[in-house]
Amino acid sequence: MKVVYEAIMDLAGADMIFDATMTGGLHLQQQEQQTVNEPTYPYATFFKVTQVPEYTFTELGENMTVQFDVFDNSSSVETISDAAVVLKDCFDLASLVVDGYDHIFMKREWETEPMSVNGVRQISIQYRLTIQKSR
Repeated sequence: MKVVYEAIMDLAGADMIFDATMTGGLHLQQQEQQTVNEPTYPYATFFKVTQVPEYTFTELGENMTVQFDVFDNSSSVETISDAAVVLKDCFDLASLVVDGYDHIFMKREWETEPMSVNGVRQISIQYRLTIQKSR
């Protein structure tokens, strides 16, 4: 849902601490290809894992799972851990503004321990979003 992606980007962009910490930015699915330089770290990506319509007796909603991945190339695990805390502070129980929908909740479901591949550390954090179509 494009409107959910835009709401996530807007929320992150409005958070000055998030913006100052994620110097490489927040990106949908993957960071853009760099032509000359390495990516700027830390940065985060997000993508939709699942989306299921949620029907009640009178309302239509969406139940969506979104995964965020935080990346950093620092030799210290402290940098990526701090970046993950900032991401959680921004999105834990956040209220997204989604055109055409009323936001119900955004709840963190799980988080991985830092893992490293080729000198780049990654932490994954998954959220469940429930939104309801506005009447």
